[in-house]
Parts: sequence; C-alpha cells; structure tokens
Amino acid sequence: MAYYNTKKFAFAIVLFFIFSSTKAQTYISFGAGYLFPKGGSRNSEYSYSPNFPYSVGKVSNFSFASGVGMSLGVGYMMNKNFGFELGVTSVFGKTFTYTATSYGFTPPFTTITKYSAPISAFVNPSMVFKANAIRGIIPYCKVGLLFLAYGKQNSTMNFSNNYIYAESEISNRFTVGTFEALGISIPVTKKISMGIECYAQSINPYNKKLTLIKHQTNGVDDLSKMSVSSKEGVYVKNVDASNTTNPDQPAKYLAYTNNYSNIGLMVHMYYTINTK
Repeated sequence: MAYYNTKKFAFAIVLFFIFSSTKAQTYISFGAGYLFPKGGSRNSEYSYSPNFPYSVGKVSNFSFASGVGMSLGVGYMMNKNFGFELGVTSVFGKTFTYTATSYGFTPPFTTITKYSAPISAFVNPSMVFKANAIRGIIPYCKVGLLFLAYGKQNSTMNFSNNYIYAESEISNRFTVGTFEALGISIPVTKKISMGIECYAQSINPYNKKLTLIKHQTNGVDDLSKMSVSSKEGVYVKNVDASNTTNPDQPAKYLAYTNNYSNIGLMVHMYYTINTK
C-alpha cells in the first residue's frame, strides 16, 4: 500500500512539474541540411552449380533517404524543459548504381541497375527535452516515432549494353520507425532562435507493389506486348514456388526491406508564436 501511494505521489509531482509552469510556448520551425546513408548494402552472388558462378554484384552504404533534407514543424513546450513537436521531413534522394557481372558467357555481360527515390516524406511526432541555458546556449534532444508518408523507388536496368532496357517503380508498405536528434539552440531575438542538430532516423519499409513503366529490347518498345504478370507484381511474405503464375494477374515476389535510414546535420530556425 505504501508503495502504491509513493507511485501516486511521484506521478502527481511529474504532472505538477509539467503543467504548473508559466513558461509554456508554442513555436514553429524550419530546417534544412544534408543527410548521409546509415547502413544499407545489397549484394548478390549466386550460381547454377558450385563451379559455375553466374552473377556477382555489390553496392554498399546506400539509403533511399540520403541527400538534401528539409523540415517543417510545430511544437509546444509545456515548460522550459519539456514539450512535444510534430514535424514533417522531406529528403531529395540520390541515385545509387548497382552493377552485376554475369560469368559463364563469352564475353561476360554486365547488368547496370540504378536505384533512386527522388523525394520521400516522413512524419515524426516527438518529445522534446531541453536543458537549462549555459551561457545563452540551450542543449536539447528530440526522441520520437517516424512514419513514411510518401516514398517510391525508381529503378532503371541496362542489360548487356542496352540489349534490354527497363524502367520500374516500386511502392512501399506503411512502416513505423524511430528518429533522434541532439542539438543546441541560440536565441537571436526574443522570438527567434537558431539551432543546429545531429539528426538520425531508422526506418526500413517493405516493398508493396512493382510496376514496369518502360521495357525495350534492342531499342524496340515492347511493353504493350507483355503480359500483366510481366509488367506488374505484388510483394508478399511467403511465395509458393510450386504455384503457377497466372499471366493475367500480377506476379508475386518475396518482399524485402528498403533502407530509408540516415544520419546528418540539420540547421533550424525556431519562431515562438506565443508565450504564456
């Protein structure tokens, strides 16, 4: 019973600390920076027999959410040390090239695939923790969840020096990840402050749907002649290899994750709307 009363007392103290402050603030923020890949690799090495390597390829350290990042957020500080923020972050992604060389042929041929996600958008609700100012500088950190609101992978495949050329688009399933930020803010005026932070996010959505949007053989467009199963596909958790593919329905592929994780530096401007 004493333990239960102690817990209630501690909880009441926390509530008092959060809601009794007269320093509540509402603010909006604008940010921009550059985000680097965090993890991410794709390798292939498979063969028809142990002594007959068919294809070997590799691309390392890539993320579909690496590149220039921009953010917009609105926050509410219940007191000078604790608050909440709802942000939206967009990343203008880079293009990564995956090259696989196929052996057992004379000469060996090469398949070059380029992957990109031109733009991806994330919604990130978070808790904000601020320390007391140290010589006018306020250290802070943000911890929260991350939702992929928009993101599609584009790919182009060039097989054996343009003998086959294809372009496709892949959508992703709804996914929840995490993000963290650690930074400092410096007041510029009574309402404006500038912040610089180390930003990191971790999220790896599964593929959802594949759509072939262009296909050429020896320079001749033959997409219209292809079956539905050759032009469209859905990604599933399990694939039964014994099932026969219906040419009039999308093909089924084994789902895999795509790396949208990153880490980088963001610069923010914070504007205080009101102060209680």
